[in-house]
Amino acid sequence: MRARYFLLALTVVAGVVLRAQDAPTSLVLVTTAGDYPGETYTDGPAAPAEFVFFEGEVVTVDVSVANWSPTPATVRLPAAGVPAVRAAVLRGGRTAPPGKLEQSMWLETVDGSRVVQPEPTLSIAAGDAVRWRVRLDTAGLPPDFYVVQAQTVVTAERGDAIRRQRPEFTFELRARSGALPAELARRAAEQLTADGDVVRARAATEVLERIYPDSVAVHLIRSRIAEAEGNEALARRELNIAAGYMRAERDTLFRQFARPGQIEDLIDSLGF
Repeated sequence: MRARYFLLALTVVAGVVLRAQDAPTSLVLVTTAGDYPGETYTDGPAAPAEFVFFEGEVVTVDVSVANWSPTPATVRLPAAGVPAVRAAVLRGGRTAPPGKLEQSMWLETVDGSRVVQPEPTLSIAAGDAVRWRVRLDTAGLPPDFYVVQAQTVVTAERGDAIRRQRPEFTFELRARSGALPAELARRAAEQLTADGDVVRARAATEVLERIYPDSVAVHLIRSRIAEAEGNEALARRELNIAAGYMRAERDTLFRQFARPGQIEDLIDSLGF
């Protein structure tokens, strides 16, 4: 199947302010899928794809400009109301808008904390990054291979263009009709957990448990929900249940679809 493209164009008109004695900054553009739910009860992506999504799911795209230099860099952002990120879907050379587009921006520090900084300039410390998050709804797109590609016009004051370390990624969009109900339910629960909607996420794990009572994913997700709520005792209890499922080899579907080393990695992470 011919690859189709989501093109993400950063419309930031910006520069990096450098002092004469400073070494040139090393600004790097990286694009990846954010909050990716992974594959548990389905095969991994077919080449050349790196990720798998099903019709109607939201593809979260993280576009970041990171400062890999040992010195700070100041980035100028566009005027208020001008989007920093634009998205377009190209099919057969023609552009069509995605079904849904949301975006947000934050400054992410090296310790993983996020600071919303809406001022027209951002100081990016060494090792920090400005990150844009775009959510693309796949509703209405046919199953196929798609490439998410990022472009930027941000440059350093001295003309040091941003290095395109990872400008794109490829994902496979599959028909929901071909998916196991357990995988669709698991992915829904994973997405709600990543979104912080713990009430609906907990309800989604109940749906998954009814569909597939032997699912180890039910208890892994419930552990993360409990941890997010600060209930460490419940989080540990859910992990112990998951460990018991793995010892007893209850989750046969997981073992059927597991990639090489995935079972061992999960066992190691559960501490037994």
